[in-house]
Amino acid sequence: MKKLYPLLLTITVFAFGCIKAKKDTEEYLKAYEYLSKKHPHMVIQVMDTLQHIGLTAFSDYITECFGFEGKSSTDFILYLNSLDEQNHFPSYFSSEVSKAFKSHKDPTHILYFSKRYKDYLLLEMFELGKYNRKVLPDYKSLTTMGQSDQYLFVFEDNGKSIKEVHKLTMAYN
Repeated sequence: MKKLYPLLLTITVFAFGCIKAKKDTEEYLKAYEYLSKKHPHMVIQVMDTLQHIGLTAFSDYITECFGFEGKSSTDFILYLNSLDEQNHFPSYFSSEVSKAFKSHKDPTHILYFSKRYKDYLLLEMFELGKYNRKVLPDYKSLTTMGQSDQYLFVFEDNGKSIKEVHKLTMAYN
């Protein structure tokens, strides 16, 4: 029995990881479909690297999500900053994202997803206007003297549907 326990634990952890990855991928697909329908003229290349995108810029939209209505905005910003620090992660390759989205020959936009937090998902989309589309720039290059649109997707029904979408334009200097 002692030898069986580590095997069962490993199988359980692996199964839970697979279920979570599938749910995350489904939400990535829903967000992508939303953007594709809203902007049919865009050819959006989804990058296979998950990128940390902070919540702080969306503070006006999510005060009620975290129960901060009527409380100090400074306290709320400090709370969001601490959440961003707790959830911060280095960029990493996602095989799930890589498998879920096809590559485009001549994209007009690049999209980076962040990891899903609770019932919301952040993503950032860059227009490729001035860049060589054959060799796609990395995230750091895009955020140096660039501009992007960040989106906050709020899901409901355990990720089955999109409840709200918020968009902000970011300017990087």
